[in-house]
Amino acid sequence: MKTKTIRYGLRYKKDGKLLSIHATSNAGGDFCVSVAYELVDWGDDNSWLVESPEHAEFVRHNSTPWYNAGYDSPINNYDAKDLQVVRVITEVEEEEVCVNLPAFEEMMRHMYNTEGHKYYDPRHYIYIMNEYEKAKGTSREKELYYDLFQLFEYLSDKEKEAKLVVEKA
Repeated sequence: MKTKTIRYGLRYKKDGKLLSIHATSNAGGDFCVSVAYELVDWGDDNSWLVESPEHAEFVRHNSTPWYNAGYDSPINNYDAKDLQVVRVITEVEEEEVCVNLPAFEEMMRHMYNTEGHKYYDPRHYIYIMNEYEKAKGTSREKELYYDLFQLFEYLSDKEKEAKLVVEKA
């Protein structure tokens, strides 16, 4: 499925970059927004984009004081003549993917029962698998899991293994 989104932003004429939004906490402040937003010409992953060119044009010419600066009306420390309203067209093509995460048993075997792995410990593997068998089907089963860091490490190890197989072939 393809989707197309049209939004508007401000380009800094001096370097041609789209302005980004920077958030600063006002935690504990009285009579102010909890987070103040400011337009900046650094940071590539959080462009300031709005729904209409008029909105962008208004912000191009106006700044909001820090105590009231939200995403829609941020602090703007730029001169209007240095900014240009631009249309940003984003096209996204979505495609369903089949994902198979390793089972808990596979992850534990890989981590604790694979010779050469930095966590190699067959006794711990036996212990954790015994605990897992006891917990299966009970509320305790959810307490035995692996985390995202371990998943990334597992995927990295599997990628290295695949490269070795290709190199040997």
